[in-house]
This record gives sequence, structure tokens and C-alpha cells, in this order.
Amino acid sequence: MEILGFIENSFVDWDGKVSAVIFLGGCNFKCPFCQNYPIVKRDKLLKRYKANEILEYLKNNQKFIDGVVITGGEPLINPGIFDLVRNFKEEGFLVKLDTNGYFYFNLLTLIKENLVDYVAMDIKTSLKKYHKAAGRKIEISLIKDSIELLKEDKVDYEFRTTLVPKLVTIEDLFSIKEEIKGAKRWVLQKFVNQNAKSKIYQRIEPYTKEEAENLLSLLKSDGKIKEVYLRGY
Repeated sequence: MEILGFIENSFVDWDGKVSAVIFLGGCNFKCPFCQNYPIVKRDKLLKRYKANEILEYLKNNQKFIDGVVITGGEPLINPGIFDLVRNFKEEGFLVKLDTNGYFYFNLLTLIKENLVDYVAMDIKTSLKKYHKAAGRKIEISLIKDSIELLKEDKVDYEFRTTLVPKLVTIEDLFSIKEEIKGAKRWVLQKFVNQNAKSKIYQRIEPYTKEEAENLLSLLKSDGKIKEVYLRGY
């Protein structure tokens, strides 16, 4: 397991909390719109951080930091995730996990053992187009299992979808809404094209704020999701 990024203090990665953010290398998806591709491919030029040094920093600043956000890449691809999270929890820190939901059994273990306090799971697009968003063929049942697991509400959570034009249309959003209906929270995130992995997606302009707000109003109209809101606009 490689820690390839570390933000000491963030006010935007966990709503309502001051967090430190850890980026773990590697991912099982090849999303063409990925913003963290150097971390996904474990770029040799990236700095490597030591877990014990990060933990020492957190302990020295515990008065100011509410919790730790573990992101990537895909954190659950790393077998060492369990020991890493236990170390943070033993020191009294809250833990938020960002995940694509594909490693259902790892996610289930973290929840059962009370090792995470918040899970943010990406829903890339409608299930019929998921292979395009993930950049590879996948076993879609694992995504569906993770959706149902989070909807059991045994841990606080959100589903989130990056609004990538063409890949995520209003039809796709309505399809996603049916898959996650009854969920407590769904966040629609702004697509940032400048750092996308694919040059094709670098040329795709994000939805404007007005377009995103129109999508939001359509999705909120029937109340099937308790909270639906925009992030990044």
C-alpha cells in the first residue's frame, strides 16, 4: 500500500468537518474522466508518505482535526486499508472513505467492524453505461450490492455522481435515481475537465451552473431521495 498524497487540513472533503486527506495509490477502474490518474497509476514522480509520520502529525494536531478522509485511486484495493483505518480509529479520529463500491466485501467488513464513520460512494452513470465510465467491463452486481449495503443506513453515507456531459445525461440520472431510491443523500458534483485522464474528456465542457441546477430541480421533484444537492458549482 502506497500513500501518494496527503493534505494536512481540508474544509471541503468532508462537509462540516476539518479533515486530513490521504490518497492511496492504485485503482481497479480506468475512468477516462479521472482527476487523480497519477495516483491511480502510482506515478513514480509522486512523493511517498509514511503512515506513521502521518499518524504522528494527526496526533500532534488532534485539537484541530475532526477526522481523516481516505481516498484514491480506490482505497479498498489495498489489503493494508484495515490496519491503516484501525490506527486512526484507535487514536480517536473519525474516518471517511471514498470508494467506487466495487469491493463490496471489504466495504462490508469496515462497516461491520465500525471502522468507518462516513462512506462516499461514486455512482458513475446508469448501470447500462457503467463500462464506459469505468473504462472496462465490470461485474455490475457488486455495485448494486454496495448500494443496497449503504442504504441499510448502518453508517452515514452519500452517493455522488460527477456530472460528465454525454456520459451522464438526464436519462442516466433518472436511471441512477431509480437504483438508489430511498437513499438519504445524493450529491451531483461538477466535472473538472482540465486534469481528466483522457484528452477527449479534457475537451468536454462541464455543465454550466444553470444546466446543473435544472438537472437538480428535475431530480428533486418527487422526493425519492431525501437530500439531493450540487457540489462544486
